Amino acid sequence: MKIISSTILAILIMFLPSDVQANAGVPMVAVFLPPLWLSLLPIIGIEAYIVKRYLGLPLNNTLVSVALGNVFSTIIGIPAMWLVHATLQIVFAGGAEGLQSLGLKIYAVTVQAAWLIPYENELTWMIPLALLTLAIPAYILSVLIEWPVLQFHLKKTQRLISLRIIAFANAVSYLGLALLFAAIAWFSGSYSLKANPLEYVVGWLIRTVFLYTFRGQ
Repeated sequence: MKIISSTILAILIMFLPSDVQANAGVPMVAVFLPPLWLSLLPIIGIEAYIVKRYLGLPLNNTLVSVALGNVFSTIIGIPAMWLVHATLQIVFAGGAEGLQSLGLKIYAVTVQAAWLIPYENELTWMIPLALLTLAIPAYILSVLIEWPVLQFHLKKTQRLISLRIIAFANAVSYLGLALLFAAIAWFSGSYSLKANPLEYVVGWLIRTVFLYTFRGQ
């Protein structure tokens, strides 16, 4: 019950006004998810090109497989990964331990990467390192989700090599995302969370789900 309550709390705080949210910390899903969703079509195009070039699949089969894999991983898998990490963090490692030592700094951007503690003067370096921490399981998850989807259009002899191709394609797309995040930080001058259309769309969907789920209880 505590985990469920913490999960609900995590989702609701994500959509609080920014001035209130700052005191609650930085839910990293609000930093990486909007650019990730907005980059979905270019990512599909890049990965489809790599898969088609190295595996020689027909264009239609390649696009369908890569698109489905990316939709599952980007829309469902990676947000679910963050939700699990954030929930475990809130339940077991949610306290502010400080940044007095190198070990505590590493702890703050690894164990507590999903929901950064609001050390406001330190967020400039904490957010990119937390993104790097979260990118590792996100990359592995993306490969493990997208690879099985591709198998429907492959010969048995291609299945092993296709894992390497999917891993390479995802490495290229994650490098592109890293450059995108760097550009956003450079041109905005900070990693401050600003309102964006996806915030309202996702917030509306989640509030609708909660209203429907808990109606009459």
